[in-house]
Amino acid sequence: MAKTIFADQLDYDSIFIKTKNLPSRSKAYWGKIRLSEYHYRDDLSHAPLYQRKTFIHELTHIWQEATQDVKLVGTAIGLFLRNGGYGSELYDYGDIKDVKDFSALNIEQQATIVEDFYENTQKIQHRRSDLELYGADGRCATQSEQLRVLQPHLSHLDQSSICKSINEPSLTA
Repeated sequence: MAKTIFADQLDYDSIFIKTKNLPSRSKAYWGKIRLSEYHYRDDLSHAPLYQRKTFIHELTHIWQEATQDVKLVGTAIGLFLRNGGYGSELYDYGDIKDVKDFSALNIEQQATIVEDFYENTQKIQHRRSDLELYGADGRCATQSEQLRVLQPHLSHLDQSSICKSINEPSLTA
């Protein structure tokens, strides 16, 4: 599941995942992911989408530490103090079409874009037959914009095959 997003950019064997009696907020730093009991499952690959996408969000923070030399604890404390807490505005990156530079976003906005890409990809795959019959309902356009922002940093990511087939012009037309 994680390798579909991060490929070989993480040392998966060194990442420690545990659950804690956390309120509702999961956290990740120093190579450790602490999932709230609400978000934890022994096997996240078979968990509901809300748990899997939270895991991907938190794993993005580990990726940030590993690839961008981000000091998560200090950065998170700074965001918390500047914004008077963890409000939804910390995670809101606006319209994906307006995002020009992934690096200019804060750590939560970056993690949210990765989380949203994962969620969108899962929904496209889940609804594959409907999308083939009735069109991509905007998800493929959104996925294209997410890829535009993410590919400079996660170059192995690719658009869902269903979106490729929907977006490619027909050879018989």
